[in-house]
Amino acid sequence: MNVRHIGGYLCALGYSLNYSLRASVGKSSSLRDSQGSLSKTGILSTFIASGTRQTSLALRILPGSRFTDIRFLVLNQWPLLHAIAIPKAQRRKMVLHWCEVRTGLFYKLVQNLLPRLAAKNVAISDSVGRSIQPSSNGVVHTLASGIDTEIYRSLPRGERSGICYLGRMAAHKNISLLIDAFEVLKGDGYAGTLTLAGDGPSLNEIKERVKISPFASYIIVPGLITDDDKISLLSRSDALAISSTREGFPRVVAEAMASGLPIVTCDFPENGTREVVLAYDSGIVTPPTRRDFASGIRVTLQNWDRYSQAGRAGAKLLSWNLIAKTFEDVVIPEILRQSIEQSRLTKESTV
Repeated sequence: MNVRHIGGYLCALGYSLNYSLRASVGKSSSLRDSQGSLSKTGILSTFIASGTRQTSLALRILPGSRFTDIRFLVLNQWPLLHAIAIPKAQRRKMVLHWCEVRTGLFYKLVQNLLPRLAAKNVAISDSVGRSIQPSSNGVVHTLASGIDTEIYRSLPRGERSGICYLGRMAAHKNISLLIDAFEVLKGDGYAGTLTLAGDGPSLNEIKERVKISPFASYIIVPGLITDDDKISLLSRSDALAISSTREGFPRVVAEAMASGLPIVTCDFPENGTREVVLAYDSGIVTPPTRRDFASGIRVTLQNWDRYSQAGRAGAKLLSWNLIAKTFEDVVIPEILRQSIEQSRLTKESTV
């Protein structure tokens, strides 16, 4: 859940927002802050978004934030450890948005403890929500990864060519498997290219892997691309391929759906993309082997119209205005109910 987007759409719905966005900039310790206020029934909301330095940010939230003046507090940066820094009395206003779940002892402890601290938990997908539900106070509702659907375009099938990946270049993205599968496709006669767009710690390693590929001249690694270039790439590619071992609900999946671009992904236990693809029938989920992945891409291209149309229909349900409306209809009333109940109990205890 992008707090800036959902905040903007809540304003469009008529709410008055006081917001405070704090984000770490790159690897430095500097903070980029944004504050402002935009009224509907006097409800005040503060959204705090953190960047890559969650631990240090958690320590910085407190001095600049007047928690007693707000009605809702939304935290959404994994692994949500900054929730611990929220004063106990203010946690009844706290909403945690879960973007993924992970295995391992530390993550299991986090996923078991933190949901119990929040007044409300929401999740980026149904599968993530099911994992958080046992530790949650109340029902975990889904607030998916939203998009501005109107900015994407979809070229006809005959004007498209190539497979693409857009995202972070990191070990868990498992891009070597995608390259392996592409080499199988090329060996079987596929005429298109593979574009691997993005930046991250594994970028140089991926470039070295591409160099030794027998089909290196067909693999494009442009690094980080602009939003305009991303929209163009999605609109003219044959398929989006995601071989990650771990994902929540990548926004690029929603963007691909809005672009009429089918998605192929792998059946890893922590890969949330597979749930999205199956739910919207926007592509294929394959076993995580090079030949199965290549076969899945081939079958997707053979049934391109079906997956393209289903994806575009599903993307209409992922617009930010609908997600904001869900927030208004589901999350806000629950927080207000708990706040009123807590105030009643506090008054009764002082009598």
